[in-house]
Amino acid sequence: MSADGRFWAHAGTIIHIGIPSTQVYEINSGRAVSPLLQTNGALNGVDFSPDGKRLLVTVRRPSVAPPTGGKVLPSGEGEVVFFDWRAGSRVFAPLPTPSPPADAAYSPDGQLAVVVCSGGEILLVNPATGRLIRTLDHGSQANDW
Repeated sequence: MSADGRFWAHAGTIIHIGIPSTQVYEINSGRAVSPLLQTNGALNGVDFSPDGKRLLVTVRRPSVAPPTGGKVLPSGEGEVVFFDWRAGSRVFAPLPTPSPPADAAYSPDGQLAVVVCSGGEILLVNPATGRLIRTLDHGSQANDW
């Protein structure tokens, strides 16, 4: 949910004409207010930037190639994608993750994005550039519940 409580986006994937994607919805009306935000696999984490302008999305590798010929991520990987959700466009090239991402969140001031991966890695990402700042290792693999 956006910080102002007006919008929400879901993890999971809408398969729209064979394209993995998500959308942003207005809470009061329930209607979609963004174009389809296309991804290269199943979404399992989303977070709005504190100013509500961007959507941070974590994507797990697809089990099969997207039918539209999209990029197939190598086994065991995923990616982090920053969207300008109103425009329906990616802000940066996707950031590959060392293992499937489990979730992600912006810091309250929007100066940092944190991505937790199922292989035990914690990625600190600069949301102004989409670049990795540092990888931490919490020493154990996350469980998929």
